[in-house]
Amino acid sequence: MADTKISALTILTGAGAAQDDVLAIVDTSALTTKKITREEFFKSIDYMTFDTTNAVANPTEGQLTWDTTDKTLSLGLNGGDVVMQLGQEIHYRVRNTTGSTIPDGTVCRFAGSLGNSGILLTAPFLANGTYDSNVVMGVATEDIPNNGDGLVTYFGKVRGINTSAFEDGDVLYASSTVAGGLTATKPDSPNNIVSIAVVVSAANNGTLMVRPSIENHWYPVPATASSSGRKGDAAFDANYQYLCVATNTWKRTPLTTW
Repeated sequence: MADTKISALTILTGAGAAQDDVLAIVDTSALTTKKITREEFFKSIDYMTFDTTNAVANPTEGQLTWDTTDKTLSLGLNGGDVVMQLGQEIHYRVRNTTGSTIPDGTVCRFAGSLGNSGILLTAPFLANGTYDSNVVMGVATEDIPNNGDGLVTYFGKVRGINTSAFEDGDVLYASSTVAGGLTATKPDSPNNIVSIAVVVSAANNGTLMVRPSIENHWYPVPATASSSGRKGDAAFDANYQYLCVATNTWKRTPLTTW
């Protein structure tokens, strides 16, 4: 018979259905017919076994399959543009309202939210002290068009991006000169020092392991003792170390050699 929805099979779902009514299932590979009872069909599932050999290499959106490389389940997301390895990756779902596309591999920051919709906004992060290090989200794992939604990886691998400028094993930091960029050179204070990822594969079609980590941050040297600052902020130059002891109240101590 033609393909039919389960709800249309009244012999199984109708008011007069009996517990021993059966649905014939044909195994075309063996040319045999098996039968399953209504009770068996609707009973709860104790577990599900995935085929670990004949897996789908690139699952599309909504497909769940075994990943033979990472030894976990892979779930197709966002029209198949992103594949999430369950238990090995964490994403933010975000919206881009910057006015231009955020490319795959961009270091992203939290840029607010869209009213009470629950939608997170994102934009490229620049580590020149303009933004607090705590707003770093991670790395875009796909191109996110303007006014479009996409995914930013907070933890896990970002694949298929150009990492040929680096070496395998390099620790990469958020760039203080290129918005959304990465650098293998650790920035100097008062730039933000945020370790973003390590290079798993340095290649044109390379891979990063993303795991943002904020290091100690020194603030810009205050111009006066009453410059803007929060208690606990610290700064230094070639001659002094500065400490904000109360709101907009700085003290300094000279630095000497030995």
